[in-house]
Amino acid sequence: MKDFYKKNKKGVIISSLIVIILIIIISCVVYVVHLNNVKKEEIAAERLTIEEKFKSFESLENREDKLKSLKSIIHNSEEYNKTEKAYSETKDFYNETIQKMKECFRKDYEETYNSKKIEKPEEADKKTLENAKKDLTKLLEKIENEKSIIYDIKNDSIENKDLNDLKEKINTTIYSYDEKLKKIKEEEETEAKKEAEEAERKAAEEAAAAAQKNNYSSGNQSSQSGGQNNTQQSNSSGNWKDGLRHIWENNPDTGEKIPGTDRYIDPRTGNMYDENHNYITNIWDY
Repeated sequence: MKDFYKKNKKGVIISSLIVIILIIIISCVVYVVHLNNVKKEEIAAERLTIEEKFKSFESLENREDKLKSLKSIIHNSEEYNKTEKAYSETKDFYNETIQKMKECFRKDYEETYNSKKIEKPEEADKKTLENAKKDLTKLLEKIENEKSIIYDIKNDSIENKDLNDLKEKINTTIYSYDEKLKKIKEEEETEAKKEAEEAERKAAEEAAAAAQKNNYSSGNQSSQSGGQNNTQQSNSSGNWKDGLRHIWENNPDTGEKIPGTDRYIDPRTGNMYDENHNYITNIWDY
């Protein structure tokens, strides 16, 4: 009888231990399931918040407001990462959302560049080139001011390489416009110089013609560079020179007539002839 009670007691103890162990296991499983449910709920709640922020970002039309929204979600992400319950799933979703928001700005950079650059700069006029250069310079300044937000500017990052490539492309385009503008400026200066020289030449010719016409009609003597012009009425009877005004140049040093400078002017027509009656010009045509 004693042996029976001993065996029965031992069986009860073993059964009791098994039940306790099962209870512990079940409790642990329930607790783990509860923790997982809590985690899922927290992740879902945080995800919903992030999605709402992204929708709000997309609905904004003002660029500055979009930039503020991006800064806000970046700040929220940084603060979340500092918490004890910073789940990797939520961190990843934050990063994905932030990258989508940044991509909106990068896309805007490219679209602005493409809309402001000139398809055929070699055919563009000065004003078009100046406006395009001004717009691209503003774009470059904007990128420089926003780069710390829109790009990961670590030296070895892919985003930093993309940033440098974009800036180089814009700078190269601006440089090409500068070179074209320099060429246009040089052409304008050359043309202006030619016009000034032409205007000066015409003014000098008109002044000389007016002075010459006045001298011929008055019969007065006039001093000119390189010598002195003298005039007299030709009275050679029976000669083609009859009635023509005879002029010549004197040597300013000796006062003597310079050979070959004889000219004959018909006061009625203004025609000028040389010594051999060859027509030279009409003094009134100037």
